[in-house]
Amino acid sequence: MKFIEDYALSYTNNGRLFGYNVRTLFNSVSIYIMPMVNPDGVNIATNAFPTTSPAYRMARSIANNYPAISFPTGWKANARRS
Repeated sequence: MKFIEDYALSYTNNGRLFGYNVRTLFNSVSIYIMPMVNPDGVNIATNAFPTTSPAYRMARSIANNYPAISFPTGWKANARRS
């Protein structure tokens, strides 16, 4: 979301972003932005959380109820119960 804000501000101010003129980019390419709706699930599946972290331990305890889903690589749920 920060990127979208920076991109829009740079376009409005005829500025540059990462060294590129944003108006030139806007007029010449398509950019598709897909915000993550489950970043903690991504972090678990990619082993970004240490196995000792509270988020990892919570997800592990939830995953124990679903032994058919490999953990952490097959895990697609949140690290929180709610």
